[in-house]
Amino acid sequence: MGLDAVALVSGGKDSVMAAMMAQSYGHNIVALANLLPADGDVEELDSHCFQTVGHRAVGVYHELTGLPLFRRKIVGTSAHVEMSYDVCDERVKGDEVEDLRALLAAVVRELPNVRAVTSGAILSDYQRLRVEAVCADLGLTSLAYLWRQPQGLMLETICASDVDAVLCKVAAMGLKPDRDLGRSLVDARGTLYEIESAYGSHCCGEGGEFETLTMDCPLFRRGSLRFSPGDPPWVVVTSRDPFAPSAHLAVAAVAVDVKDHTIDPGRLVDANDVDPPAVTRRRRTIDAFEEVLTSEEAVIGGNARLTRSWRRAGPKFWTVAAAVPVSGPNLAAGSAEEAARSAEAGLHFVELSLRENGRDWSDVSLVQLYVRDMSHFAAVNEAYLRVVPSTEPPARACVQLPLPGDTPVAMDVLVGVGSGASARKSLHVQSVSCWAPACIGPYAQAVTHLGLTHMAGVIGMVPATLDMIRSDVDVDGDVDANATEARRAWRSAAAVARASGATLASDCLSCTVYSSIAGGDGARTASDEAFAGIMRGEGWQDDVDVPGGPHAAKAGVPTGSVHRNGRDGFEPGTAAVSGDG
Repeated sequence: MGLDAVALVSGGKDSVMAAMMAQSYGHNIVALANLLPADGDVEELDSHCFQTVGHRAVGVYHELTGLPLFRRKIVGTSAHVEMSYDVCDERVKGDEVEDLRALLAAVVRELPNVRAVTSGAILSDYQRLRVEAVCADLGLTSLAYLWRQPQGLMLETICASDVDAVLCKVAAMGLKPDRDLGRSLVDARGTLYEIESAYGSHCCGEGGEFETLTMDCPLFRRGSLRFSPGDPPWVVVTSRDPFAPSAHLAVAAVAVDVKDHTIDPGRLVDANDVDPPAVTRRRRTIDAFEEVLTSEEAVIGGNARLTRSWRRAGPKFWTVAAAVPVSGPNLAAGSAEEAARSAEAGLHFVELSLRENGRDWSDVSLVQLYVRDMSHFAAVNEAYLRVVPSTEPPARACVQLPLPGDTPVAMDVLVGVGSGASARKSLHVQSVSCWAPACIGPYAQAVTHLGLTHMAGVIGMVPATLDMIRSDVDVDGDVDANATEARRAWRSAAAVARASGATLASDCLSCTVYSSIAGGDGARTASDEAFAGIMRGEGWQDDVDVPGGPHAAKAGVPTGSVHRNGRDGFEPGTAAVSGDG
């Protein structure tokens, strides 16, 4: 079942396309949200995160869609420009992203059924991480179906979806203000491919080469937009650089052409009276392990059998192991609460052990989490949230193993103890997309540290829906559930590796595969065969899922497909094929 979602709209092609793609997967766009300059006479802000060119036109999007449009003025600045963003960090006070947090809080306050947010991020980690941080704070799911899509492919998909957008800003070699401002995206497409080839720019504008203003699209069910002939936009030149001049359109007035008179215009909602909500700190820190024993005395009591050890795992890594059996008169053996208490106690022990050795969670690359009963995963994950930082977290693999009867949870934690020239990098994508399964929680898809990348566990899950893949979508017609699931898992792993700057075929040093008893020899064989294909460099590992869900026709977007050998890039006219295999 789809989620009720609010669409973040800037006026650009990507934000409306992201909303339409969410509709194609059954999500319901019930509202729009937009940030605009505090000074209405200013067209473009010096913002690291938000497009504001064309904001006067966006002010009538409620009339075009029939949906409520929540708007808030940006009073913050780009105060915190580090890549990571933590709403609990004192340094983010006064940042423009806090205006986004207040805007979405206003939406949720008035529309409490809203559970998700759509955004048009394609390649910007800076933008994505901020939207995800705000969503996590407000308990919302981030939907980013354009994320890491080949830009040429997205440009073609947007044009094929009847998105009528015009260039409203240019700032790149090969683009000319007098020729290209106001030009339709469809008409400018050839030029965009040419400058990408000549200068290495991004044909979909992800490098800031240009911005667009959407005049019409399937999301605009009620009406379309046009510039007012009596007060047309004018060109504002911001740089006369002879090689890459920059300029934008200043839009004074627009007109709405009604397409469907049976649809009422939506409401325009002023969200300037809502302050950013108070931050609730979910993490609990302790100074001594005795605090766990004391605060949870009824649970752990005098049970002192704590498995713990540090052991070397190579010249730059050590592993700390922990397992805390729990018991108590008010704790049911084999319950989810028992598993959660055991996990939290074990994680606190790890945290203290790190601290005693001059380390913290920022030195951890991977957590191997073992549970006796996977049905307790939700409770264990909540406990994990209370201890492990959500900003730049370690990767994690969670598997069910036949642990001893009094040990519901155990863990091995890989800690980097060496020194290296490059900083630790945590690839943590919480947004639902077509790229790879989202890690909605405090664990990353991969962490690169001290010359090695450690990846999280991956299962045969469809990234766009987070459902386990169905075996009956095998394009060859020869259904093999194990093979289909194995390929899906390994393809996601290959996508994560590429995003981390590596390829499995040439850079994989070791991997661990867990297969269920129910899967038997067939599951292990299927995974081995898929991995062998990875090592041979078979092209399917680079396939890219092109967004477009089962409701694509209704949403006005092309049906989803698979773009073969996505690593090789996109050439205009390249065909995608349907299915998953």
